[in-house]
Amino acid sequence: MYAVSQRRLDVLRTGGVKSYGYVEAWYAGSQITVLDEFGRSTSHLPLQADGTNQVPVDGSAPGPRRTLSLTLAPLPGLFDALAKIGVELHTFTATEYLDGSIDTEPQGIFDVDVASVGYGVSGNITLTAPDRWQRVVNQRFLVPRASTKGATIRAQITSLLLEALPAGTAVSDTSTSTATVPAQTWDEDRAGTIQDLAKSAGLDVYFDRNGSPCIRDVPALNPANVALTIDAAETGILIDASRERNRQKTYNVVVVSGTAADGTTPFTPQVAWDNDATSATYAGPGAGSGPYTSLPAASTAGPFGQRIYKYSSPLITTTSQAVRAAQTILSRVTGLAAQLTLTSVPAPFLDDGDTIVVALPPTDPLNPSGVSEVHIVDGFTVPLVPSKNPMPLTTRSTRPDDVQ
Repeated sequence: MYAVSQRRLDVLRTGGVKSYGYVEAWYAGSQITVLDEFGRSTSHLPLQADGTNQVPVDGSAPGPRRTLSLTLAPLPGLFDALAKIGVELHTFTATEYLDGSIDTEPQGIFDVDVASVGYGVSGNITLTAPDRWQRVVNQRFLVPRASTKGATIRAQITSLLLEALPAGTAVSDTSTSTATVPAQTWDEDRAGTIQDLAKSAGLDVYFDRNGSPCIRDVPALNPANVALTIDAAETGILIDASRERNRQKTYNVVVVSGTAADGTTPFTPQVAWDNDATSATYAGPGAGSGPYTSLPAASTAGPFGQRIYKYSSPLITTTSQAVRAAQTILSRVTGLAAQLTLTSVPAPFLDDGDTIVVALPPTDPLNPSGVSEVHIVDGFTVPLVPSKNPMPLTTRSTRPDDVQ
């Protein structure tokens, strides 16, 4: 979660403040100013309140983490100014208090991808802009690229990122993986190579709300560090929600194997399984990970039985790396069993990967206090005109029975 003041958290529930979003355009290091409808110079682009002005955030799939969609008033010269190659859009949300002070939260830096202007009655300008990850996608390898054998995967990813970004860019690396890179050759896809490396080491690579490249461990549910409680109490911020239990893509056993360049198997396949006896996806007793021969018999599993997910990668060369990858994948594929789709009062300081508590209103007369579930945020949409739009979120739980 982006660091905000306690006052900012308090007014989320009490209201009484002015909340809004704004977008600045920058070109070649200089801010673009435009003339508003009254002929005054302004650095804020003219958002149309009845249009689509939002920042969808999706941490559940590879690719740009944040995408900006804008509907702008057709001010003279604006379309041509924003259509220049190299224009970046810096996006913010703001909270203005009664004393005149303002708290702001950055919502991303975006390269204009698609710009269009309508010639109907409104003549609105619409823009779609992905975050800086698109730059990595665009910078494909000119010739086949060899890995730096023996380097940590973290260092290899950092190198591949910096090659695609402007000089002076710094990569924030808070990950803990010690996995190393085997001898590999990659053809063209820089972004795909980075994602494959990250998956093999249990890493998450993305650009944050400040436009900086980041490497971190794949977020896991952490009930001891709850970013926000979304509830339906008198001062609550929950607007509506729906719960889902979906078994179609749920697994409770993950087997990871490796393949060397010569086709041999470099280590014994490793397995991770759900060994929490209180879990609905309980796969059996034991340590929860180890060589595939340590997986307990299917007869010891809970009612869900054992459903196996297999993953193989030539990037995984050691037993410890395979175990970590198996555990990381397991946290993803068991979590799909418990999902929440909800709408709340806009809380634009949340980040994907945050742990939240959702306190649902009672639907069962035998449980008048309702149900609370601990979930991890997968995605949400930040409205830039929050007075007209709430904030939808999608979540999952790697502990689907963590219900209070």
